[in-house]
Amino acid sequence: MLSKYDKFAAVYNRHWGEDSLGSFPQLERLVLRKLDPGSTILDVCCGTGQFARKLTDEGFRVVGIDASFEMLRHAAFNAPRSRFACADVRRFCLFRRFDAAFSLYDSLNHLLTLVDLESAFLNVASCLAPGGAFAFDLNTEIMYRTTWSGTMTIEDPGTTTSVTVSYSEDTRLAEFRATITSRERVRPASVRLLQTWYPVPTVVQALERSGLTDVACISLDPDLGIEEASRVLFVGRK
Repeated sequence: MLSKYDKFAAVYNRHWGEDSLGSFPQLERLVLRKLDPGSTILDVCCGTGQFARKLTDEGFRVVGIDASFEMLRHAAFNAPRSRFACADVRRFCLFRRFDAAFSLYDSLNHLLTLVDLESAFLNVASCLAPGGAFAFDLNTEIMYRTTWSGTMTIEDPGTTTSVTVSYSEDTRLAEFRATITSRERVRPASVRLLQTWYPVPTVVQALERSGLTDVACISLDPDLGIEEASRVLFVGRK
């Protein structure tokens, strides 16, 4: 089944894939340093594989899952020592246990209901070994109210991508629209993606209901606390 992310995969890989590494220093301090060499890691909503590549370079064994075949095609090229599977984070089951799991770069903001978010937490928790950590980041309302608006144009050889982003406080939905014009396509490709946000206490409670406790919440904005942060890193343990 075609994923709505497939048409956007090549542009994402070129211009946003490396951004998933932005929180690596915090993840290294909070989770990775506590793992043994060769530990197994599940990369949830792995996108185009740049984070998986970094993990394998650090000596970890990685399995990545994503709902987009095109994202995974790029991931297999970018992180050839990792393994990948096409799966929906809301409905997946892996018959193995991982020492840690990660989901980065606001991937879980694409889950538009608390039911879906908690389903993702339950699925990840079922794949973790006892004591395993799940770390992920989420955009907060501040991100959408302060920076999620405007337009931009990205020029690549043979391809032009026009992007418009907007946010509605009434619906709590952030919209990403892209039109990709390519010499290889007769018609432009249109992409529409939605995100939402959840209050920090709501996320913590959902984690705890899924069996992930001792939750730590860390602001990813330098010198700002949780209340002012535009993006928050959560770490829970099974």
